[in-house]
Amino acid sequence: MNVFFSFCISLVAFTLAAALPVGGLYAEEPPSLKGVGLESVNKSVSEQTFLVEEDGAKFVSMHIPLRLYYAYNKQTNGFFIKIPENEQVFGINLLKRIEGVPEAIVEKVGTGLDLLGYKTTQWRIYSLGQLCADVFTSTDAAQNIGFDFADQMRIRQGLAEAFSTPKLTDDKCENFVIKPALGSIMGLALAFSGRMGEGRVTNIQAKAEMPNKFITPKASKMALPIDDATRKEVILMAMPAHNRQQMRKLFENTTAEQAVNMLATMRRQKEALKKAAE
Repeated sequence: MNVFFSFCISLVAFTLAAALPVGGLYAEEPPSLKGVGLESVNKSVSEQTFLVEEDGAKFVSMHIPLRLYYAYNKQTNGFFIKIPENEQVFGINLLKRIEGVPEAIVEKVGTGLDLLGYKTTQWRIYSLGQLCADVFTSTDAAQNIGFDFADQMRIRQGLAEAFSTPKLTDDKCENFVIKPALGSIMGLALAFSGRMGEGRVTNIQAKAEMPNKFITPKASKMALPIDDATRKEVILMAMPAHNRQQMRKLFENTTAEQAVNMLATMRRQKEALKKAAE
């Protein structure tokens, strides 16, 4: 779901349109906010992340192109989403989401790569006994930019909740968080590879202008609690555009949880057919 971790769902967590709302936050487009901008590549998809301050709030605002805007308030652990073409912002209870999610075990490997002018440390990340990734982090980058690996993994869990992903899945590498104290020791992840996929930050701009479509701290204050209909729309946005209308009809009389289970069943059936044909 930012400097990289997947999201749709692996890196996205890291990288970390337009009059504003419905609900009428603004009569016209607000002035753009300026902050630190990061560009990253997650599974060959370019992503943008902005770290801005407004009304005293430090805010990480991100975008999965054509699919989802999302944001994280480090001070409050607030997590917010917005679907393109719908200006209403919705909030997710991030602290409730991470209850019961296991903490990762990390192993310090040693000196890592030099990335974007930062010296990094290499770590191995394990979840429930499964090696998930080698991650290259920088404490200097975290200090300069304002968030760290623990924040990145909380963003990952926020995205998982937005996509109605169960807290525990068959893929152990989707199922972990990092303690804040450990995150501050590790710093900000600038690259990773492994079962979680591959991703890296490709550019950091000290003074960047955040596009108006991104979620702002002010807009987050007008957020509504996410409802089941919005959860289903988020799931649909992860699909190719040409499939959405057909799947929307299939989801009409289901809950988001049922929709996720339906997709999982369809995926298993497809894999079984493929295996039978081999």
